[in-house]
Amino acid sequence: TDNYAAAEIGAEKIFEVKQDQIKNATIDEPVRIGVLSQEVNSQSISDRTQGFIDKMEELILTLDEIEAVAIVGHTKFGVSEKEAAVIIDLQVPAQLTDAAGQTTGQTLLNKEDTIAVFASNEFASKALINANDSVGGILGEDIIGVGFDSGKMQQDAVRNNVFLGSITQDPISIGYQAVTLAIKAINGEEVEDVDTGAIWYNSENIDTEDI
Repeated sequence: TDNYAAAEIGAEKIFEVKQDQIKNATIDEPVRIGVLSQEVNSQSISDRTQGFIDKMEELILTLDEIEAVAIVGHTKFGVSEKEAAVIIDLQVPAQLTDAAGQTTGQTLLNKEDTIAVFASNEFASKALINANDSVGGILGEDIIGVGFDSGKMQQDAVRNNVFLGSITQDPISIGYQAVTLAIKAINGEEVEDVDTGAIWYNSENIDTEDI
């Protein structure tokens, strides 16, 4: 999976829904878009985090009303001290436990200016769902959640419109291409990485054959 490109889908979907709210943000009354990531070391999750942040910033800066975006929360992805009408806030749990993930998700949901949260994998998506339950179920219209991967809890959140939707990889293509490339390699043919793609799913298409 091209994880950078896959995460861009999440940014596009949030921007599509929240564009007007972002457009009306000011330095005095900013809006915050949260990113909840399991960690910042593995390439796949780092690529998703970076892909989402870069695409979201790019989309926001197409708006004439917005002059700058502040990126805060973790030094690896560039902490900005500048004042801005829009804040992208990356939060990473201190420990890789369900409790720590839930607490970190609550931190984002409890900020008064948060309008959306992107969870970059199954662990982060589960953490965001648990955090939402613990604060009384506020994900939906005012604050939208977008996930990545497709565990049962996340599927239920999508079906019930707790999440706007999520991004899934294509495991069938991953397995198929692995065998195809292995045979080519055995036969001495040149091989290169193949992007098996990613697909957006929501409550409308989750039960279709393709998804």
